[in-house]
Amino acid sequence: MIHNRHQAELHQTSGTLWQQIFDFRKMLKIPALKGIYRYHEFIGPILPLESIIYLGEGHTPMVEASEFLQEKVGLRFFIKTTARTPVLRSRTGAWPRPCPASSISSTRDLFPT
Repeated sequence: MIHNRHQAELHQTSGTLWQQIFDFRKMLKIPALKGIYRYHEFIGPILPLESIIYLGEGHTPMVEASEFLQEKVGLRFFIKTTARTPVLRSRTGAWPRPCPASSISSTRDLFPT
């Protein structure tokens, strides 16, 4: 995960407001804010939106972690899982997944053309 040196600033916005922001972004036609990067501030905050590449990833459910894991970590949390979602090949034959999208977006930002 990309380290955000401004992480504390994220806590100044309430969870309810973040949810409203994320829900609003679902309606936007901006490819950079689709999929996993709808949560841009939490996933890749140092990446400028023009560097983000959307591959159709990010439409997988969030499931609550097991009680065992939550007890080990010491807090309630959820996991984004692809295990329950059927995966379809894209037009290029690639398998859209969050990690490749993040890797490509980071590379695009580091090595612009």
